[in-house]
Amino acid sequence: MRAAFAIIVMLLIMGTATPVTSQSREKPLIIATIAPLGEIIKETFGDDVEVEILVPLGVDPHEYQLNPEQIEKARNAIVIVTTGGHLPAEKKLKELSENGEINGLVLWIDDYEMEGFKFLEKSWMGGNNPHGAWMDPKNALAIAKATEKALIKENPESRYVYERDYERFEYKVNEIVDSYRVVFQKIGVKKAIIELPAHQYVLEWLGIESIDAIKPEEEVPAKSVDELLEGAKDADLIVYTIESPNSLKNAALELSSKSGKPLANVVYMWANKPYTQVLRENTGEIIKALSEARGAGAVQIKRGVSESYIFLALLIGIVMGFAFGMFVRRG
Repeated sequence: MRAAFAIIVMLLIMGTATPVTSQSREKPLIIATIAPLGEIIKETFGDDVEVEILVPLGVDPHEYQLNPEQIEKARNAIVIVTTGGHLPAEKKLKELSENGEINGLVLWIDDYEMEGFKFLEKSWMGGNNPHGAWMDPKNALAIAKATEKALIKENPESRYVYERDYERFEYKVNEIVDSYRVVFQKIGVKKAIIELPAHQYVLEWLGIESIDAIKPEEEVPAKSVDELLEGAKDADLIVYTIESPNSLKNAALELSSKSGKPLANVVYMWANKPYTQVLRENTGEIIKALSEARGAGAVQIKRGVSESYIFLALLIGIVMGFAFGMFVRRG
């Protein structure tokens, strides 16, 4: 009887203690201004943080204005991850932070540059390219690293957790970068015409230079296919995004058809998919386009690169994704 009573008392104590424990371990809230940044942070820190996105996917972030509810949500965030200050909503958050209306750390371009973040220069018109910079793996790592440091500053007692999370993400990204760079060095593809400036960051880390763009900049009119055809003679590839406006998408399709150059569909804005998976899928789409063109004789690939080698490259992402998943679960 006494034993039963002791068990009941213990269960009551445990039951009353549980809410206190869960409260003390409440996950810190991180706000990401756009979905791809949110996916980088989710993949890096996993279940150790809560991540929310401000600008809905499918809405032009260059025109988006924050509503009062979102500003209130930002006040509860421990860290706010931005593109570096390129968007109007981000400038508003920075202003609120400087006025003391937001307590969380708003990460800005200088925070990222301290970790190795770099904008590319638009080779087709000059000036820094602020669009889609997170698609360069080095920039993604810089964003994740700056977030890790901000989390440690706000929650120093969890330093080991955040450092461990970042190291896992860094390992995954670097393995992908090292593997695919070797593949593209073998293939020998050097130049591309892109649909949008953001595509430059999809290609540059693979050693592929963007020599022209259908839509050179946000405020600049799109070029006609006839304008681009001469430059397409020097390109190995045309890159576009299938979700783009029809006028731009159709221009990419027409340019590929008239020039005879392979066409690869890649993404730079997405949600609910890990960053490293998008890296692998984009690269797989490029290799697939080149492989199909090789079969049709539309692109010259360096001598010594067999079809089996290209097929192996397509499998790298799948194998690594499985291996990394097992590594993270066991860590």
